[in-house]
Amino acid sequence: LEHLGKMQTAGGAMVLMQMGLVKAEQRDDAAAVYFAEARDVASKLDPFDPYPVGLIYQWWGYFETHRGCYEKAGELLSLGLATFEKSGAIEQPLGKDMYHAVGDLKLALGDLEGALAMYKKALELHHRFSLADNVEFRPIKECIQDVGQRLQGGMLPTP
Repeated sequence: LEHLGKMQTAGGAMVLMQMGLVKAEQRDDAAAVYFAEARDVASKLDPFDPYPVGLIYQWWGYFETHRGCYEKAGELLSLGLATFEKSGAIEQPLGKDMYHAVGDLKLALGDLEGALAMYKKALELHHRFSLADNVEFRPIKECIQDVGQRLQGGMLPTP
């Protein structure tokens, strides 16, 4: 990790983020260390390029959501949203997965209306840019149908 932290480029930040994703898939808490290192590297780069830092916050937040660390996930996803909103990237293809991740967090917290709003924003971008479903997420239409049924039936989500 120490050697990789010396890769002070966007590529280096993305390598660290990918290593964090691998650890997250293994349900290894060390993923957070890689995400933090990736964020530190990316934050020293071009402040007008939101891609690395926003993407790192998105995936780190997604990891924390699925780990059940909802407060940390909310903090990270809020930072990612702010980064993408500041640059306009939220209305680009990158925004689809960010909205989807925030929807997943809201669903896990029991905020069905908030989850549905985020999933609908993700679907809008999905259609606008003719994007494929990301393999890490449930298909967006499935998420919307699930939350819609829960809202109609009054069912609360199971985290």
